[in-house]
Amino acid sequence: MMNQIFSPMGIPRDSIRSDYALTDLGNKSDEVVEAAYRGSVEITKRGKRKFVLLTAGQFDRWLAVIDALRHSRG
Repeated sequence: MMNQIFSPMGIPRDSIRSDYALTDLGNKSDEVVEAAYRGSVEITKRGKRKFVLLTAGQFDRWLAVIDALRHSRG
């Protein structure tokens, strides 16, 4: 079994990210949304990362991690 690197949410890093250009939001919106169901989607403009698209569930999990970290510190 291969060793995998995991994100803070326990998701294998090699499966959490897709990249799309900002113009793809209009031209390939269905494909971008489907990619977001599989993991985070980075939206780029002129080759630079500008946005990250997450499902509501992914976002809520990140908020829970942040909240837990805040409470553990003090």
